[in-house]
Amino acid sequence: MAPRLNWSTELKKIIFKDALDCYHRYARDRENGLQKLHEIDFIRLPESIKDSDDEIAKKLYWELKELIIQFFRKAFENFEETKDTFYRARVEENIKWGLDRIYGLADKLALGEVSENLFAKEYEDMLDRLERWISEDYERLFKCYHDGCYYLFNQLKNPSLNLAGYLSIYNAFNLIPSNLWKRVGRRDKCFIHFYEYCKIGGEPIQLWFCNFILKNIDFFLNNYSYLDIFDYSRSLLFKDHYFLAILEHVSRGCDEESLNSKISNMLTEIISREASLKGKGGLLKSFFKQFVNALKRIYPNLSWKPMDTLFYELVELYEFLIPQNGMLEYEIFRVAANSGYACLPKVSIIYEEGDTYKEKEVDLLIVEDGRLSFVEITFRRNIKECEEKLNSIVDRLEESIGGFRFEKYIVTRDNFRDFISSLSNSLHLPTL
Repeated sequence: MAPRLNWSTELKKIIFKDALDCYHRYARDRENGLQKLHEIDFIRLPESIKDSDDEIAKKLYWELKELIIQFFRKAFENFEETKDTFYRARVEENIKWGLDRIYGLADKLALGEVSENLFAKEYEDMLDRLERWISEDYERLFKCYHDGCYYLFNQLKNPSLNLAGYLSIYNAFNLIPSNLWKRVGRRDKCFIHFYEYCKIGGEPIQLWFCNFILKNIDFFLNNYSYLDIFDYSRSLLFKDHYFLAILEHVSRGCDEESLNSKISNMLTEIISREASLKGKGGLLKSFFKQFVNALKRIYPNLSWKPMDTLFYELVELYEFLIPQNGMLEYEIFRVAANSGYACLPKVSIIYEEGDTYKEKEVDLLIVEDGRLSFVEITFRRNIKECEEKLNSIVDRLEESIGGFRFEKYIVTRDNFRDFISSLSNSLHLPTL
């Protein structure tokens, strides 16, 4: 089995081997190297993705590329400004000053106002001064470039720089069989595609997952006693004024006492109508306080969005994460990605059946050399429907591609902790 990937190493390869090499080509001339990084593919996008109609896959690729360019912008912005000034003004000014001095000396020499010896001495002094000025400019320019390279190196030592979600997906692009990705104009019997019917605020949930990891969002904080809540998650629906209260707290930072009071009122109302939640008030209160604190990191700056837009986005996000159990899907993806697995969250397997195509959504696809592992997460007691879905997917894929083993995992209430632990600690996927 292929070893799991080290994202710190993979990111260093991309930045120092690919991106910096491309940037360095344009750092030596007048062109803006940062602009050039936007125009060239310093991260290779597989042809199978490039030729596909999967806009989510392409968006995730461009987001990863843009995040890396942001590092370069912070690192080399001062260098680019200094270089621009150097080429546009300093060199021209120095040359103009030198030419004016030469013309002035030549006039004086012609009029007999200076001797040839004095002319020669002044000429040499002028050239020495020009050389010193230009040398100082080059030293300043080199220092800016050196500082930029050092900034990149320093940033990569920062443990909060977590691109694991993006890098996990990007590496899965490179490992997955190229003929399995849906391509424009082709009618394959079986192919995969990112599941495109789950969006929050108009953005695909796969992008949200990657940005959650980027912001180090951990909804559970290793407290898996919160899993008890998801047995009743479909009952945890709130009235609009509670969402407005949460949004107000996240955007304006009202005091903790006020937040606790609002959460208590909210939970009292829910528990009063849902008998199964009685006795779980303390657990629910702790969970929702932690959830609201996570929202503050998800939305660190709300001033740029209209409040009504934020309200509907928050409602969509909440309903996906809790009543629809999307938080469990994110947790599996977060742990898998942070543990070095190349994987794709929420994918569709689309296959031909008779005259039509059927689409089956899978919560997570883990991609390794020679193996595809399909992970479905459910807290239902009856898992027969999940078994049938995964069996039909594997049957179709076995007919379409060779050289791969297929594994099926159903993560349930009973084995969730064990699956998480195996992803984190083992050198191989768990056996369920």
